[in-house]
Amino acid sequence: MTIPLPGLDSAEGSFLTNRFGESYLHAVNRDAFNKIGSQAVFQQQLPENLWQEDRLHIIIGTDSGLLIRHIQAHGVPPGSRFLFIELADVIEQVKQRISDLPAEPRITLTAPESWQQAAQDADIDTYVYLDQVQLLKSVGATDAYLPTYRDLHTSVEGDLKGWIWALRSQLASSSFIQCQLDNLA
Repeated sequence: MTIPLPGLDSAEGSFLTNRFGESYLHAVNRDAFNKIGSQAVFQQQLPENLWQEDRLHIIIGTDSGLLIRHIQAHGVPPGSRFLFIELADVIEQVKQRISDLPAEPRITLTAPESWQQAAQDADIDTYVYLDQVQLLKSVGATDAYLPTYRDLHTSVEGDLKGWIWALRSQLASSSFIQCQLDNLA
C-alpha cells in the first residue's frame, strides 16, 4: 500500500518543532501538539490499559515518532509488546527521527506490507489465545490529515479480525477433536 502523499516532499513533509521542543511532521499531526504538548495529549487520549502487563498493542501511526518516545519514556510493561505500523511514505523520516533512542526489542516499527510478519515475530498467536490483542490509532491516524491512515487502519483491522477468527476456530476445533478422542474409548 504505497500511495504518494501530498505535501510530504514540500514544507509539510519537514519536521517542525513546537514550543515544548518536540519535533513532528506537520502533514501528520498539524497543530495537535502545539497547545499542550504530546505528553499531555497522550495522557488524555491513550487508554489506561496501555500500561497493563501481557498485552500486544498494534498501533496505526507513530505521531511522527513522538508516541514511540512516549512509550519508551514510560517503560514497556512486563510481557507486553508494541507494534507500530507506519505509512510507507512516512516511516523512513520517523526512523531517522527516533534513531537516537536506545533499542527496545518489545517495540517494533514496521511498514504496512510487513506488519503481519512483525506480528508473528511478536508472538501474536499467544496474545490472541490470551485475548490480549488491542488495535489502536495514534493521534495522527485518528485525525487522519493524511487520509491514507484510514485506509491503513481499515486494512489492518480486517486482516487482524480474520487472523483472530482463524486462530480461535483452530483452538475451538482442536478441543472438539480432543473431546471426540476422549469419548472414543
